Formats: sequence, C-alpha cells, structure tokens
Amino acid sequence: MLLAVALACGRPDPDPPPATPSLQASCASDPEDPTRATCQVALDAPGHAEVELTDGTETVRFTTDAPGRAHAIPIWGLHADRAWSWVARAGPDSASGAFTPGSLPDALAVEVAATGGSGSTLRGVIGPIDCGGGGFATVLDGRGRVRWYADTHRDDLDMVQFTEASTVLLVADKAAVIELDLLGNVWLNRDDYGLPVHHDVFRRGDAIYTLLADAYPEANGETYVEEIVVKLDLGGNEIWRWDEHDHLDATRARPGGGEFWAWRFPGATDAWHTNALYPTDDEHVLLSLKRESSILRIAEADGSIAWTLAGDGVGRSLGSDFAFAGSGDPTFGDEHHVALVPGGNLTVFDNRKARGLALSLDETAGTASFVADWPLDLVCGIQSSIFPMGDGHWLATCAPGHEIAEFDDNGAEVLRLALACPAGPPITRTARGQPIDLWGGHSAGGVTATRIR
Repeated sequence: MLLAVALACGRPDPDPPPATPSLQASCASDPEDPTRATCQVALDAPGHAEVELTDGTETVRFTTDAPGRAHAIPIWGLHADRAWSWVARAGPDSASGAFTPGSLPDALAVEVAATGGSGSTLRGVIGPIDCGGGGFATVLDGRGRVRWYADTHRDDLDMVQFTEASTVLLVADKAAVIELDLLGNVWLNRDDYGLPVHHDVFRRGDAIYTLLADAYPEANGETYVEEIVVKLDLGGNEIWRWDEHDHLDATRARPGGGEFWAWRFPGATDAWHTNALYPTDDEHVLLSLKRESSILRIAEADGSIAWTLAGDGVGRSLGSDFAFAGSGDPTFGDEHHVALVPGGNLTVFDNRKARGLALSLDETAGTASFVADWPLDLVCGIQSSIFPMGDGHWLATCAPGHEIAEFDDNGAEVLRLALACPAGPPITRTARGQPIDLWGGHSAGGVTATRIR
C-alpha cells in the first residue's frame, strides 16, 4: 500500500494540452490585380496587427490604424509573378507564409528600357501609362516594373496627380474629374460640368482645383476660347471660380492656334491655352499660359492678378512684373507644369528647350533669377513635367518622348526610363511622371504602409 502511494506521488504530471494560438493569419493575392493582396488576421482579443512582406529585396510593413479582433489588411505595391513572403504579428504572436501573384493584364505590358541606376533613389513614378488605349493610371518602380494601377474604364487620361491625402486624382476624357484611393475605391467621379476639362487637376487640403474651357464671342467678330479655374469641395461641388474672360483681353492674344479645341469650339481662337495650375498654401493660384509663355499668380480673395512672369522677361500682350537678373538662362517658352517647391523657388517645364527649370523670384525687387535646370536631349513640345523628389533629386518627364529622367542633387542624370509598347497601339502619352513611394507612410483601407528597406 505504501509502495503504491509512493509510486503515485512520484509520477510526473501529464503534458499540458497545446496552447491555442492567439493569432491566426493567411494572405492571398488579389485574383483581379496582382499588385494587391489581402491578409486576414484573427486575434483572440481586440488589438492592432501588422503584416510584413518581402520579396528578398524590398520589405514593407502594413499596420492597422485601429484595434480589432478580425482584420482584413489590404496590401498594395507588389510586383507580379514574384514570390512574396509574409509574417503577421500581434504582440508576441506571429504567423507566416508565402504567395505568388499572377500576371498583369495585357494593357500593362509596358516595355521599359532603363539606363543608369547607380545613385538612383527613385521608388516609383505615377502617370497615365499603358498600352491598351489610355485608361490606366499606373505606378512604375525604378526598374520599370508595374507596382500599382487603376483601370478607369475611360478612353483617355489627360492628367494624374498623387495627392497629399494619399489619393489619386485624374482628368479623363476632357470631361471627368475622378479621385481614387490606393485600393481603387472611387471617392469622386464627376463628368457633368457642362464644359470641357483642360488637362490639369490638383488637390490642396479639402479642395480640388481644375481647369474648364469656354468660348466667348468678341466685338471684333472673333470667338476666343479661354480657361476657367474652378475650386471644388471633396464632393465635386464648385465653391470658387476665376474666369480669364473677366480679367484678360482676349483680343490682344496671338491669332490662330485653335486646333486643340476645334472638336468642341470649331473656328474659335485658343486665346491663352492655360495648361497648368498650382494652388499655393496662401490661397493663391499659379497659372501657366502656354500661348503667352507666361505665368500668372491669382489671389483667391478678390481674383486679382498679383503678378505676371513672362518667359522672355518682357512679355507680349500681358507684359511682365519681373526682369531677369543674374547668370544662367532663366528664359522659358511654351511651358507646362508650374509649381512652387519647398524653399520657395518656382519651377516649370520649359518645353522650348526641353528642360526642367527652377527660378528664384524676388517680388519686392521685381527680379527673376536662374537657379538650376535639368535638360533632356529630346523634343518635348507638349505637356511634360519637373518634380522634386524630396532628397535633392529631381524627376523630369518628356511627354511625347515617353522618357523619364532622374537627376541627383548635383544635376547629374543618374537614371533614365524609356517607355514603349511591344505591339498594338503606341504607348499613351506620359503627360507627367510624378515621383511616389507607395510604401512611404501612405494610408488606405484602415492601414498604413511603411517601407522597411
């Protein structure tokens, strides 16, 4: 009896049952879009979750913005036909796996020839880029691979802007203003303005700015097309308007040049061809008047023209409030894509000389001085752009040449991407190439993406 008791007391406790994991996760590529995926993460108590993905070269972490027990974490910025490993985490618990996205649609079979690359810091570039008719907003990475796209199911995209709100603004078919988030969800889609939309759009805070065009008969018997700046709320409703016809005398404009608007206003003269706008932080709007080779600064408060900068320093019908000073070549012509960049300099793409150009303006002294330029060895007669990349590098795009060039902080070219289509229709015009890091702290669908490497 004593022996039985002793044996019972010395027997080890049985192994405890295995603990139920507090995190369960799975990730799968989007069957309709190989640049996206969804990770399902289930927790046993409300909390935040994150998913880290890598292809062995790049790594990104998607983190939930709010706690919960069941998370459907959207993923964006992948490249197709390449395995991605993932790890989901919540506190000390984790789960892992891998998946391989499918292939891109034929319309995105863009061929990209990259030259250089050493010293490049380009993470991505967004624009209306495709080989299938013109309806795709597309992000290419520095190697020319498609990393994001949205099919607008439109015939033509005239302009694409990645906004400070991590959304994508589009002008489509010279009629619609569309805003999407990074998951392709439509925030705004309006095409009932009653007038054609010219090729620019810009979001500043809770307002969207774009350009309309209308025709006005004058006493001299001529009809002139002039642009209208409209400011919209986020629902697409007009909240402010500035009409060139009320402030400029179109009879002083250069004659002819009505081809661009002949489809809508046959026989009319294209007075100014205002082709770009830029709303400033202090409620002014910069406008580029291509046919005058001039930049205007408009005050939203009263609609007054604060100043005019002529590309030749003198101006034709509008004059100029600035004289050129200093060394270098500050002149420009037929320009596109005007902006004020951090530090206060004004930038334009000088189409006449196929270069990005930065100027320093002294409004008190009335002088404009050359700061820097970024020349391309191409003919760039239409559209095109120059963007700062935030680290001293600059990105220039030649729209008709379908080439995008990156320059370092010393002005040396370090990367060039030449875009083409393998067959079928030619590549759509690359109106602008805006630098973008899809994993640079942008949010959509309740998660934020952070680049790890």
